[in-house]
Amino acid sequence: MDPLNADEVLALYLAGIDEPAAERFLHTLIADVAAPYVRVVVGSTLRGAHQAEADDATQEVLLDLTSRLRRLRERQLTPGHTEEPPIHNFRAYIGAAARRAAGFVLRRSNPERHRLRNRIRHSLKTSSSFTLTEDEMGRWLAGLRQWSGPSVSDAPAAAIEKLREIPVPQGAAGMSLPRLMELILIGLSQPVFLNDLADYIGAALGGVGRLEDPGEADARRSSGPSAAPSTGIVNQLEQRDWLSQLWTEIAQLPRNQKAALLLNLRDHNGDSALHLFPSMGIATIRQIAAALEMPAPELAEAWRELPVSDLEIAAKLSLTRQQIVNLRKSARERLIRRTGQGR
Repeated sequence: MDPLNADEVLALYLAGIDEPAAERFLHTLIADVAAPYVRVVVGSTLRGAHQAEADDATQEVLLDLTSRLRRLRERQLTPGHTEEPPIHNFRAYIGAAARRAAGFVLRRSNPERHRLRNRIRHSLKTSSSFTLTEDEMGRWLAGLRQWSGPSVSDAPAAAIEKLREIPVPQGAAGMSLPRLMELILIGLSQPVFLNDLADYIGAALGGVGRLEDPGEADARRSSGPSAAPSTGIVNQLEQRDWLSQLWTEIAQLPRNQKAALLLNLRDHNGDSALHLFPSMGIATIRQIAAALEMPAPELAEAWRELPVSDLEIAAKLSLTRQQIVNLRKSARERLIRRTGQGR
């Protein structure tokens, strides 16, 4: 079945029709639409040594999707049923779910490579020099904004082979990540899959931990009680009493300050530090969602994509990026005063 009709089939499944017909629509959504699409998205990420885990990740996505669709139908047919956020774009939803599942496997087995990919993705999204687009199968494509062609639909397949022939730019280890990406893409002269670009950079430098964007490093060194803390604060964060005190103070911040701080909260590796609160029994995901005034299922879906960029937070709150920066700065200053960190 053409995936473009998936939203129509979803609407029919959720409508008040008899159960046998609903099960047929559900089968169409899972077997004919989601399964082949998820396999491609997961398979494009979990290659090589991770290929054996692709089937498990795919089945996990499909099982979660089936449960989610059944809950949505129950909510539709039962007034007052527990809140369950709707799926507005079925194809986009399953693509995001597949990427999260594959990313979780990579993060668990190769955290350094996962961090490198996140940093590349962040640079592509935030720099005016690059483009980050999605192909018809939900795979991310990296390119230069100056390109008017070739078409992204057929370029990446050829780019994979060409990428292997590009020599590593001289002095690559000392470059900022955006500059290195720019030189690679100029040499490639066509869009490339994000995962292939991450593999190339990681392999070329002989260890993904060697890349550091000086701007990001400076931001982390001056970030106060965000999760780019100094070594002393990291040690404090590992103590449950300190973390509990910190959460108590964060919960009292104005809503926009909490969103600006928590959604972008980073640890010393640049990954989200929000997981510290549930992992240490300080606050559950539901409690964090309540503090952010957002539905818990929505936060749970976005959990593996954290931290969120300032531009994304700004769009969510209908503010400017600079306002988000100012809100987070105000939140940090208040936390420093209230926790005694500045003494």
